[in-house]
Amino acid sequence: MLPDGRIAYDLRQPWSDGTRRIVFEPLAFLGRLAALVPSPRAHLVTYHGLLAPASALRSAIVPAVSAGRGR
Repeated sequence: MLPDGRIAYDLRQPWSDGTRRIVFEPLAFLGRLAALVPSPRAHLVTYHGLLAPASALRSAIVPAVSAGRGR
């Protein structure tokens, strides 16, 4: 936080234009941060190929769920 109340975010690596730090007003920073929070019940991981839920070959590579550990 800067002395005037603004928030400075230091980048891990500089952008192509040389920018190393971004300075936000507090409400603007919270708005950007809130945009990164996923919606409730949103799928965060998607599987493709053999691990996809509808794959015909999924049962060959994914172990079966035992009776005591399933849903």
